[in-house]
Amino acid sequence: MKLRFTLDFSVGDERPCISGGFVMEDQWGKKAANQLRSQRENLERGNAAQLHRDKLRHEQGPRLWNEVREHVKSKCASLNLEDGADVLTFMLVQSSTLDVRFKAPSGRTHILTASFEPSSADNALRWKTSGHRMNDGVAGTCELHIKNDVVGFLTGAHPYTPESIAEKMLEDLLRD
Repeated sequence: MKLRFTLDFSVGDERPCISGGFVMEDQWGKKAANQLRSQRENLERGNAAQLHRDKLRHEQGPRLWNEVREHVKSKCASLNLEDGADVLTFMLVQSSTLDVRFKAPSGRTHILTASFEPSSADNALRWKTSGHRMNDGVAGTCELHIKNDVVGFLTGAHPYTPESIAEKMLEDLLRD
């Protein structure tokens, strides 16, 4: 940006006159504008990346949740078959929530409740158990992790399969 400064000064008489001027270039304005543009571009790239991650979670997350539910249901049926009694009852409360009831040998009923919300990346899958002092308040969470545009479950730094998550939830429930 160039600024031109000119000064003309005259007092009463046409002869006495002071005149002058100089040109000033402002590099600061140019640098500041470039920094602002760079910040805007970085923000737009970050927003686009976040939108892409959200889209992947919403597209792939429900499939993972369905796999967890199917493994829980299958493992309940397997234990009931092996035990010869219906000790585990699988119930799908909503598409995003499941309950499993365990009829413990003590006669008490233990409950596992699990829910899934793909928009909550850090706590997309949550579960808790209740019904007995050994499992009351036992809870777990998994986040939806994205690697190479593939969504998976992650707890801490460890990836988990839908089957291993189902097993963990049921083990928490069966504590007596």
